[in-house]
Amino acid sequence: MTDSVINEEMRVKRRRATVALLVVLGLGGLLVSVYMLTLGRHALAGDDVHDFGVLLVPQPDSHPMIARQVHDGRPVEAYEVTADHTFTLTNRSRRAVHIGNITATCGCIQPRSWHPEVVEPGEEFSLDVRIALRNNGFSDERVTIETTDAHGAPMGVRTLRVRGAGREQRQLHTTRDQLLLIGDRSETITVRISVWPDDPLGDDGRPELMIDADEILDVSLLRLNQDTTADMRRHVPATWTAQLQVRAVDDLDWSAYEHERTSATIRFLYEPAPAIAFPVRLMRTAPAVDLPGTGEPQTDEPFNPLQFEPGTDGDPLQADR
Repeated sequence: MTDSVINEEMRVKRRRATVALLVVLGLGGLLVSVYMLTLGRHALAGDDVHDFGVLLVPQPDSHPMIARQVHDGRPVEAYEVTADHTFTLTNRSRRAVHIGNITATCGCIQPRSWHPEVVEPGEEFSLDVRIALRNNGFSDERVTIETTDAHGAPMGVRTLRVRGAGREQRQLHTTRDQLLLIGDRSETITVRISVWPDDPLGDDGRPELMIDADEILDVSLLRLNQDTTADMRRHVPATWTAQLQVRAVDDLDWSAYEHERTSATIRFLYEPAPAIAFPVRLMRTAPAVDLPGTGEPQTDEPFNPLQFEPGTDGDPLQADR
């Protein structure tokens, strides 16, 4: 037998060995895939997505809500609403599924209870979850269920999806909790308005902010601008900013008020949101302040009410309480 014939036979044997190895690897991969699909994440079958939709977040009515800023510039308060849902899954495999760790991707989602710990073939598994949503806050989170067989071998991870958004009942926010007017000076106040697509708008396409002030106040709207547009995919409303100028009326009779100080209220209303009452303190002149080392009261302008420690005797907002 010549060398060429021997070499050809060896090449044929190597090719056959290579083909056989590829076939074995392919079959092995196919078997692993079938195992994962049948006994892994799909062992527990059923609805794996729940959308709570838009939930109304209750708000207290005792005081104006101050808009606090977060990283994306949207006003957020620490009020929230909770809702519950029960996921029901069925074991479609031929093996018992043992429930392991159940975790959520966000603290706003809480797995509360589940049963049974071992799900036999054909049996149902129930998982109760609770979602906590804040004002205009959108959540799209995951709950993962780790499963094993009777011998502790992993059977995959079942993933559930929970979505929802909170819609605040109060849609008006002020950037200050009260206003101090001294003499004939004017001050400005900013009101932020959350506008949903189904909220009524004026003929000019802008929200109609209604302003009702006590007769001793002169309130005028300086500007009304839109800051952001609505994003219904994330259940986020559009935001508008109204800037107003507030001052005492020119013919205010200070002699009618004790210590030439009084208070008033501005009421803001944007239907269908609840109205808010905004307090205003009025003083005819700046109070005298004893400066350290002089012993003499000083009333030189300008007067800065922020120089007083809140709640102390020098605080002008505490003087008439």
